Amino acid sequence: MTGFLYHDPTWTRVAEAFAILMVLWFAWTAYAWLGNTAGSDEGTMRVVLLAAMAPLLVASLAVPHAFGKDALVFGVAYFLVRTLHLVEYALLARGNPELRATVVRLSRTILPAAGLLVLAGVLPEPLRAFCWAAALAIDYGGLLLSSTEGWRVEPAHFAERHGLIIIIALGESIVALGVGASGLALDAGVITAVVLGLAVAAGLWVYGYGRSLRPPQGTISARRRRAPFRQTLLARDSSTSMAQSAPV
Repeated sequence: MTGFLYHDPTWTRVAEAFAILMVLWFAWTAYAWLGNTAGSDEGTMRVVLLAAMAPLLVASLAVPHAFGKDALVFGVAYFLVRTLHLVEYALLARGNPELRATVVRLSRTILPAAGLLVLAGVLPEPLRAFCWAAALAIDYGGLLLSSTEGWRVEPAHFAERHGLIIIIALGESIVALGVGASGLALDAGVITAVVLGLAVAAGLWVYGYGRSLRPPQGTISARRRRAPFRQTLLARDSSTSMAQSAPV
């Protein structure tokens, strides 16, 4: 995402970067939920996860031009990532009517939203931007409006997955600071910018991990003891809003 913004730091580019981040986050957290249902070394999970890595890698390579010449490549690759997620969920739901109903509900928003990104790849602006906005509205809005009945969450695994991805993202941001400054003269302006960038990363880390002495899985576990519905609702809303570590 840093590279996406580096060569054209305009407000339009910022909006596009945020949209890409939102769809990629939604895809990642969907696989986190999938891994929360079954281990990565169980049955078909390993095959599906390895298969999904290929289109996900292609999508990541297409990110710099996801709103330009590689829009169709990004859309098709993203569609495959989301479809494989649903396929594995459907396989896990065999013999489990409650989970199968959950998969059906998810597919009603996931597939249309991913399909809109494929359509965006063949349409010009401003129709392309409209497709992206509609896809995000369907993905996030559909999830928030749908029932969490049938969902299950293992708090320790759920919190660990989301905590690790945040740490990785902050670490990558710090690396990007060093890479970006490596070709510049080390004057006061560059030093100030690097230090401020590090301060932002540190502030995000403190915001996510330092505001509460109680770990996030403790919050989710407490909700499970009081009401399973409230537990899955908390897990859904916190992961979707990209603020899983915030105390509730």
